[in-house]
Amino acid sequence: MEEARIPHRMCTACGKRRIKEELFCFTVEAGCVVFAASGHNGRSAYLCRDKNCIGKALKKGSLSKSLKAQMTPEFLEKLSEIVENAG
Repeated sequence: MEEARIPHRMCTACGKRRIKEELFCFTVEAGCVVFAASGHNGRSAYLCRDKNCIGKALKKGSLSKSLKAQMTPEFLEKLSEIVENAG
């Protein structure tokens, strides 16, 4: 019997491939970047759950570039909170 394939995705900040569950997932709604709910369709981007990767993505804008959308100030504030709380 064949084992189920485990989906891997690439972090837009560092480029490392990881298991999908180990990454934050983001998508675009109404032209703005948001955290993706499970089961979403369409373009999405992933970031490691690591303070350095999130900071790097904010600094170089890789998340908005890969999603081809703007990040709202509210979203940036929420993402900054995650950076502060990340270990």
